[in-house]
Amino acid sequence: MKTFKLTKETFIEYTTEHEDLSYVLVEDLDTLEKNINSMKTLIDYFNIEYKWDGMFNITDVYTRINDGHYVFIFYYKEQPVGYRWFKKINNDSCFTYNLYITNVIERPNESSNWFYSNTTKIIFKKFREIRMEIFEWNIAAIKLVYSFGAKCITLL
Repeated sequence: MKTFKLTKETFIEYTTEHEDLSYVLVEDLDTLEKNINSMKTLIDYFNIEYKWDGMFNITDVYTRINDGHYVFIFYYKEQPVGYRWFKKINNDSCFTYNLYITNVIERPNESSNWFYSNTTKIIFKKFREIRMEIFEWNIAAIKLVYSFGAKCITLL
């Protein structure tokens, strides 16, 4: 597992706009209830695409929101296509985890960059630094975070 850090100072913003892409920030149970079917759909998509014992379920989603975590739900043409979770570490830092964008729904090629950049900009209004952990085998995720200016901080 490698640990990465992205700061406001090192962040490289993706500025291309895409039609039909949007997201919702879920920080409370009311917003979650309005988007619960999207989360259920995305959990189903994930379970179709991957076999992972650590996958969360809808009960875990409620628990995370109650515990102060945030989730961005990503939409393409009003269809849910992904999510990205955050939790507070301290007043300056947060941790991002469980980034997922489905392959079940076709979408523009650079849409993952758009989603990652826009969610990062919103989080940087609350925090100065974002930390993340990525398995070494997940080359696509490592390339993604490097492309936005993240630095590997794992000690050897």
